[in-house]
Amino acid sequence: MAYPTRTLRELSRVIFSRLLGILLILVIVVAGVLTATFLGPWQYRSKAMLMANPKGITISSLETPTTMRDRLSLFILKQRELITTEYVQASALMKLDGVAPASDEPTDLSGEHWYTDAQIAAFTAENFNRLAEVRKRVKVTTPGGVGAAFTQIFNVIVDWPEEKDRPGDGKTDSRTLATQRAQQFTKHLIDAYQFRRSSLEVRQAKESSIALMKETTADARKNMDDAQEELVKYITEEIGADLTEAKIISSSSVGETGIQTQRTENQKKISTIDTRLAELKTLNEQIDIELKKGPDKQVVIPKVLLTVDNLGISKIIEAIADLRIKLNTLTPQFEDSYKEIKETRAELVANLTDLRNELTRQRIMLNQEIAALKAQRTVLAKKVDDDKKRMIELGPKAMMLGLLDKNANDAQKGYSKQMEGYREAKSAEMAAKIPNRVSVISGPSLPDVSKPHRPILWANVLISIFAGLVLALVYAFMADHFDHTVKGIEDVERHIETNVLASVPKFTHKIIRTR
Repeated sequence: MAYPTRTLRELSRVIFSRLLGILLILVIVVAGVLTATFLGPWQYRSKAMLMANPKGITISSLETPTTMRDRLSLFILKQRELITTEYVQASALMKLDGVAPASDEPTDLSGEHWYTDAQIAAFTAENFNRLAEVRKRVKVTTPGGVGAAFTQIFNVIVDWPEEKDRPGDGKTDSRTLATQRAQQFTKHLIDAYQFRRSSLEVRQAKESSIALMKETTADARKNMDDAQEELVKYITEEIGADLTEAKIISSSSVGETGIQTQRTENQKKISTIDTRLAELKTLNEQIDIELKKGPDKQVVIPKVLLTVDNLGISKIIEAIADLRIKLNTLTPQFEDSYKEIKETRAELVANLTDLRNELTRQRIMLNQEIAALKAQRTVLAKKVDDDKKRMIELGPKAMMLGLLDKNANDAQKGYSKQMEGYREAKSAEMAAKIPNRVSVISGPSLPDVSKPHRPILWANVLISIFAGLVLALVYAFMADHFDHTVKGIEDVERHIETNVLASVPKFTHKIIRTR
């Protein structure tokens, strides 16, 4: 009760008078903590990083999350729960202990054997306390913490203690062995989790998909029957004998597009005929101009007629050219009455007549082709008009027919797809159908022997210094409080409650020296 009234000098006197004891207590506390830190068991942390694949995550329709963010968050939460289950941790511990499963036990995709639920139950009953301790060492965290709203990555962390009573091989100390066992247990834990997740998903997929497929297949069959029944009913009541024409109208597509396609095609044919007629008309006019020339004049054959099919015209033109050359050669040398000149001119006139006749024949053929094209155009134009009226009349029916036919085909395809999925769901190869939803980014790390996770040396040193100072100060002030010896004027005044008028110092040597 007297300390609040004391001066800072008195408090300093108390501390410095007990400084040796304070330092001794501080050294003892720090030394004790450091000794316990170095001699006590150390813990080592092994860490593995896993990532969920959003494309492979599916949530049951009975569960509320609908967005990918909510699905992923729920999926990560389920993985955390699965890793901490009894089966996964017991399996990892059994693998670490070297417990071999029987050859007829379940296997994962790599062919490695795992344990049945009965084996896990038996091991758990025998090692209940040990499993409880192991469960405390395993943590599943996300980069954003437990409450992270959206993340694909989660970490599996295992803190493994130093087991000094575990026998080693004589070459490996207990702390090195602890780092190895931390890494091995983390690896077995991830393998057991992957196997358990895959097996549960296969089992759930088989059960849920078969039940769901039965229901969806029945619905698809009903939709197919309803669509076909509606199609047949509409054909019978509305279309009847016009079914063929209605199908032609709706063949290219449903509705007006099919009608427009038919009309466009017919109009293209008419346009082609009109173009050909224009060409033939121009050619005919050229032939008429040539035929108006005199009989002794050579007509000019249009280039269009000089084709492979008209080799006769080409030969006549060649013969005329040869005769003109021959005549030009003979005329300067002989008179017109010369026999060979007469024969050459007569032959030339005959060839010119043949060429004119051939050109006349070509005109006749062109006129025949023009007449045929005009007749074809008339038929096509009439057909276009008739088809246009017929299409307009059957247009709405063709639209409905095409729509109903498409619905019936889609329903049949849907039913076939559902039946295929139902057969796949009943097969025993569902594991291959399940996507890889979780992949390991980085495997279990091997802890550094010199850097344990627990204890933390600097933290223990700070705590020991703080605790030592507190204990030392308590000792100093408690010792001073119970010390009733008089050490100065202040003690005298406090005890006798009277001011001291004078004091005589204590000398350690004589004041007056005598010889």
